[in-house]
Amino acid sequence: MNVRKLSTAFVTICAAVQPALSKPMEAPTLEEAARSNVVVIAQYVDYKPFLEPVTYFDGVMGHYVVEKVLKGKRPRDKHINVAYAFHDGSACLADKNWKFSDAVMPKKESSWILFLQEPNWKSSTTENAYSTYRGDFGRMPANAANIEKVQKLLSASHN
Repeated sequence: MNVRKLSTAFVTICAAVQPALSKPMEAPTLEEAARSNVVVIAQYVDYKPFLEPVTYFDGVMGHYVVEKVLKGKRPRDKHINVAYAFHDGSACLADKNWKFSDAVMPKKESSWILFLQEPNWKSSTTENAYSTYRGDFGRMPANAANIEKVQKLLSASHN
């Protein structure tokens, strides 16, 4: 028996014997998203890949123009970078059938409600980008119903 097969068998046996030490991540909620530092309505411009090819877990850098701030400080520049994830942080494996294309991105010039965390790092790939609450759950179309729902939630949290 080679070492790789032996180590795989050992890991499998240990995993079966030991209880799980972590719990599954709870589903994201709009109430939790509303606790984000910054909530804005922003218009989608375009994106730049972090890596080629784009993968489910690596995402892209989305470029947006802030139209309105619903919560938090107005960004210094109305043009913001948003680290764009295609998952909500709960998946361990990417969907086998998932493939990146422009179709998984917002329509250019469409407006979105973004639940953002302020940038607290800078690297050559993140360009001082905001991150969204739980990846793709931190974005929702900025239609009248969603805007009203978010504004009610934000005003209720101030009372």
